[in-house]
Amino acid sequence: MNNSALSQQLSELRRTRYAQVPRLRYVMQAFLPSAKHLEAGRLEARTRVLDWARTKWPGLIPPFAYDGNAFEHDQAGLRIAATSNSDGTIWAFRSEHLDSEESRTWVTEALVANLGETDAFGVRNSCSTLGGDQIPATSPRFLRDFIAHLSLVDAGFPVTATSHLVGDPETLQKFLSLLCSSDRVLPVIVLTQLPETTAYALDPAKLARDTQGLAHVFCLPASQTFSLSDAVGKMLSVFHGAVRTYYPGFSLNSDPHQHHLVFPQRIAEWSDDYGTGAVAFGQFLSRQLHTFSVGKPTKIEQLPSYFSIRRALLEKPNKTTGEEIQALRLDLEVSRANEEAWKTQALDSDAEARGYEDENRNLKAQNHTLAHELKKLREARGDTVIPTPTSYADIQRWIDSYFSDRLTLHGRAIRGLKEALFEDVTLVCNSLRLLASAYWDMRANHDPEQRQILSQKWEDGVKNLRLEYNHQSISPNRLGEFRSTYTIDYRIGQSPQQILGPHLKFGSTKDDRFCMRIYFLWDDDRQLVVIGSLPAHLETRAS
Repeated sequence: MNNSALSQQLSELRRTRYAQVPRLRYVMQAFLPSAKHLEAGRLEARTRVLDWARTKWPGLIPPFAYDGNAFEHDQAGLRIAATSNSDGTIWAFRSEHLDSEESRTWVTEALVANLGETDAFGVRNSCSTLGGDQIPATSPRFLRDFIAHLSLVDAGFPVTATSHLVGDPETLQKFLSLLCSSDRVLPVIVLTQLPETTAYALDPAKLARDTQGLAHVFCLPASQTFSLSDAVGKMLSVFHGAVRTYYPGFSLNSDPHQHHLVFPQRIAEWSDDYGTGAVAFGQFLSRQLHTFSVGKPTKIEQLPSYFSIRRALLEKPNKTTGEEIQALRLDLEVSRANEEAWKTQALDSDAEARGYEDENRNLKAQNHTLAHELKKLREARGDTVIPTPTSYADIQRWIDSYFSDRLTLHGRAIRGLKEALFEDVTLVCNSLRLLASAYWDMRANHDPEQRQILSQKWEDGVKNLRLEYNHQSISPNRLGEFRSTYTIDYRIGQSPQQILGPHLKFGSTKDDRFCMRIYFLWDDDRQLVVIGSLPAHLETRAS
């Protein structure tokens, strides 16, 4: 099915099945621990939430609510409630009110929890609407109060409303520790200085304010970007004024395409329904981070809803009939809310996915155009000979300079080059050149007659270099045992991981000084040869 047909079907689905049916959209969510474990902090959090509600709806918050006691207020277009358990370790708040200007209903939830060894504070905004209009990416005021006063942390790093300058080795190490921490739950946005200036493509202070509680914002001077590249590899790095978002789960094995990189020219030329240029792109990035915070059911489930907490508090033996009916009503309300939210999320995700596909096609076309123009410029200058590196340290830059539209190094491959023992650097380079020329030509061409000719050219190239080509690196019945060794994090279609099957082989000894393996795969969507690992062979028990 082509994209236009899918778009038409989704539009018709929205127009008919979901027309005039309220749809719940999760707008944002934050659920973070505190570096402190104090009753005073939990009291302040409850007070901040209730003060926010009292300011919006004067006279409706009873004084006893400030002591952590439960209450409910229900009137046409407005519901406010709080509940807590008997020992006060959990306090939950919920408000539901009509938008004063639009046909929307806003739902705001808060959670204050004593988890035993630490305190945790949660905030969630959602919106129910009849229309398909964009929902503002907003957070309740008390989230800013939480961040300013409650010492919230993410993987031990402070969550703030300000950007962080990475200006020395000590702050660089703290930044790298957070970046690669498996405990990190918030994205990290890295801004780098524009060439020949100390400015950034986006305003760091505004971006940090707009995304507080949803992301960390770091500013890297030009000198520190080299250190970042040394630490994570050039493909996973960011420099020359670009902006990169590193999502949770980042590691040195990550797929570079999953951690979005945007170049300064793209930011300057940005245009959408909200405006143009850097300011509009900053707003777009803020909306994306709001969406990311609620993007999956597993994320939503991390912060228990007000209704689920109420339901849990009613889970006790010998319930009265009234309590049993109330519990069943709560179950029904939760079920309906979840159904509406994920129905909407599925439709919105389809639209977002199509947007990313269009963006990817545009960037791929730009990359091919730039590579073609660079090749023509070199030909015009008589610079047609592609030099061969003599050191493993030069291979990544060599690929970026001459084969970036055909060949890419995965993070594992970059690390493999740093640890390489194979003594014939020239053979490694010639093998990569063969993959970027004969192999790429064969895979990118779909003409049957041409394909046969190009296949023969590829086979001849392999023979001329005295290599062996194998399409399988490990038998399927042994893959489960060595999956982490023979797979890389690289998304193609719906699959986030790929098996490193095809490989070029030189030598049969197990001594890495005298044998070479280049494991790779073909990305048909991006028209790229992805080098997954080189030049050492991947180990098994037999190795």
